[in-house]
Amino acid sequence: IIKPKRNTEKFSVFKMLERRIALIYIHPLITSSIFLSAFKKAKAIVLQTYGMGNFPLSRVDLVEIIEDAVLKYNKTVVIVSQCRKGFVRSEYASSVVLKKFGVILAEDMTIECVIAKLSYVIGKGFR
Repeated sequence: IIKPKRNTEKFSVFKMLERRIALIYIHPLITSSIFLSAFKKAKAIVLQTYGMGNFPLSRVDLVEIIEDAVLKYNKTVVIVSQCRKGFVRSEYASSVVLKKFGVILAEDMTIECVIAKLSYVIGKGFR
């Protein structure tokens, strides 16, 4: 049995978690005004997209909101799957387009995991 090294640093809990994180469920009838309102108030946005990260590129209004949020306003946007056991990959054209703007693909992370990580990382001052 190896005796653990004595920790000289005092234990602390990080409490400055970022709370301004929006979760948007993508569906065919979502309006650009509702979409935009979430983007205006949040520092980070989690988009629940179809299947493996498929986003309706035909909705140019929504794509432009995402592009502006990431490139002009330094918002963090992450794509997660709507499927319970789904994951996000850049196999769909829409994922490739959004990834070029700087959108993050969550791969196999759950919504809860993404929100927890975003709140911690942004709270620490990273984008």
